[in-house]
Amino acid sequence: MGIARVHRQGPLAAWWCGCGRWMPSIAADSRMRALARRVSRVIQRSRTVPAGGCVRRAGKRESVSISWMANGQARASTSESGRTSFRLLLMLLLLSTVGAPAGADQSPERGDRALLVGIDRYDDVGITDLRGAARDARNVRRLLIEHLGFDSSEILMLTDGGATRDGIVSGIRDWLVAGTQPGARAVLYFSGHGYFQSDEDNDEPDGYDEALVPHDARLISYETRPMQVANLILDDEIHTLLDGLHDRVVHVIVDSCHAGTMTRSLAPPAADPRYVRTIGLGGADAQRALTGSRAPFTRSVAVARQRDAGFVEAKGNVTVWTAVSPLQLALEDRESREPQGVFTSRFVQGIAEGLADRDGDGRVVNAELLDYVRAESEAYCSRHVRDCEAGLTPSLVGRRDLLITEVLTGASVAGTRERASGATAAGTLGHGNAAGVRLDIRPSQRVRVGEPVTYRVRSERSGHLLLVDAAADGTVTQLFPNRFSERAGQGAAIGAGRIVEIPNAYYGFRLVASPPLGRGNVFAIVTEDAIDLDDLLVPNRDLHPVANARDWLLALGGRLREPLLEESGTRQPRWSAARVEYEIVQ
Repeated sequence: MGIARVHRQGPLAAWWCGCGRWMPSIAADSRMRALARRVSRVIQRSRTVPAGGCVRRAGKRESVSISWMANGQARASTSESGRTSFRLLLMLLLLSTVGAPAGADQSPERGDRALLVGIDRYDDVGITDLRGAARDARNVRRLLIEHLGFDSSEILMLTDGGATRDGIVSGIRDWLVAGTQPGARAVLYFSGHGYFQSDEDNDEPDGYDEALVPHDARLISYETRPMQVANLILDDEIHTLLDGLHDRVVHVIVDSCHAGTMTRSLAPPAADPRYVRTIGLGGADAQRALTGSRAPFTRSVAVARQRDAGFVEAKGNVTVWTAVSPLQLALEDRESREPQGVFTSRFVQGIAEGLADRDGDGRVVNAELLDYVRAESEAYCSRHVRDCEAGLTPSLVGRRDLLITEVLTGASVAGTRERASGATAAGTLGHGNAAGVRLDIRPSQRVRVGEPVTYRVRSERSGHLLLVDAAADGTVTQLFPNRFSERAGQGAAIGAGRIVEIPNAYYGFRLVASPPLGRGNVFAIVTEDAIDLDDLLVPNRDLHPVANARDWLLALGGRLREPLLEESGTRQPRWSAARVEYEIVQ
């Protein structure tokens, strides 16, 4: 939608304007997607970008932009440059299929590399063997080749006996660091046991170094606190190795215990050890290992020690995926015909089968994949409570704009200012709708200039309501809560089955549809948990465009997805989203 005016009695008045634009999206098969993205960026840079909006104040009237993002559906371009660009892209796609073998890397000069580690078999009989870790690594290899533009020659596999301490360390140093060029993608994947040791250099807030457990790890002592294990690969060592990739795009994916002081040895007593990836220890030994004393294990002790930077520090160029969050245990999937990790199987399926593609645009961004693997992990836990008493909450850590970039490719869904706001809103505020949130626009989703506009929101569950408008001209407005609703005594709460109408008769203002003409989206967010958003919402209650809208949306989307750390365990926040597209016509 374009602009809607807010009429009220009072001295303050403002309105702004702008115009939207459209960028065609072209679907290609998995081998051509990388090329399509590169050519699309060339086309996008060749187009003329209209100037941003304008702000005007006058008299005693306040007019507010209510803008909504484009829905991403392709429409024919009528400009000559648009037709030429489309023909160029189509020609390049056709030419690229001639003589190109299936799965061939489209940019071998970039020198992407991946090191994939999967360990089922351990030398030490005291360390429990796994069943699906090596298969996890093979499944990730297939994903990289078939869907993410890697060539088989760019992937090094280390499984079981090949995944020794020396093998993994040299793989990072010689294969990933020495074998890549600046700007290349470097992927480190590990599936196996995780553990920890006492911190020797006092750089860990919780007093412990996290570690990967290679094939040749050796249990030395059961009596020390924590137990002494030889040949571990400590987080400090990996941090140092990854520093050599400071000018690469680094992705670390760990399907083991969380990057905190939690050990897989603390398996729930009722759990089937065939499906819980433990290190093979339990009872008092495990309690002493975790707490550092002979005192009984308590969740509050563990929670305090989970507030750590993690196994791998996420920097500007480093993205870190972990299978579970604090106090949780990585699991093997008892529902699968072939043993594999619960997290890795969902991670791969979400991309390869498009199951995480929530908006159906043919690409999977990190926010979509994170939401998908969390929802799937939570559903798995609900079916296998004995294995999963503390839940499963996969985590993603990285730079701020990570939520709106494609998984492992790093391609952003945002381009121009208009597209940046719309795509960012869709990527960060798009989510599941377990609360059954329903958003209606009155009189209809197609509104004529000059018509009053009302929003009606209903939720099947109680919570707190947030209404956000993403404009076609790139502006973003927080519609609710606002200063008018607060002045009328209505907070942000929404009761189960109750309808919240914005504006209502007590607010003292109304919304009227105004130019520019076009389409956009409004997002209704209902948070069931008490998520602290005041620092983001309070400054934007005046129905003015949000300053630095893209950064605000990224901060909001990240805050909504931060795992909740509780004494009973870690879980994902409960929130739901509904999105409605509208259009303003003359």
